[in-house]
Amino acid sequence: MGMMEDLIRLNQLVRDLTLGLMSTGEGTTPKLTCQVIREDEPDLFARFGRKCVVNLCKEFQYSELPTESARLQEAFEVLNRQYFAGTLPPFTICVVVDVAYWDGRKGGECDSGVVDFERQLITIGYTGDDTEERNLLLHMARAAHPEGIFWDETLRAEIRRLLALGAPMEFLQLEH
Repeated sequence: MGMMEDLIRLNQLVRDLTLGLMSTGEGTTPKLTCQVIREDEPDLFARFGRKCVVNLCKEFQYSELPTESARLQEAFEVLNRQYFAGTLPPFTICVVVDVAYWDGRKGGECDSGVVDFERQLITIGYTGDDTEERNLLLHMARAAHPEGIFWDETLRAEIRRLLALGAPMEFLQLEH
């Protein structure tokens, strides 16, 4: 295999491992992901070296995904009209791999997203398993009630309202 093919393979491995490790609940960091690559793919690791592999892991884990952000920005507009009668303020939607990192917290775990009311920003965590639009809708429900606390009765009532309208939120457990 040539260098370019190996780099493509390494980038795919970084992506898959980062998303997989984050989804386990234990989370990851770029250094931990790099360590797994070193153990699982020693030849590939040796070909590029620790510094390069860690940098690729950082680049992916701490990245925004502009194409996904644009897709969910459009979805926000549609969902706002469909389920909120267009009443939500014009939030900017940003899809990232590590939500906590972008929110200024220690990251590395799978986080569905966060609403920043001050900046009118909804940050959605990328999972690679097509749950981002459902997570967007959850955070839009949160955005509809800025005075509430996440998972308070106000949010539960909002989710029940959305479910009654046929919103794709059946994945939620309202017993939180």
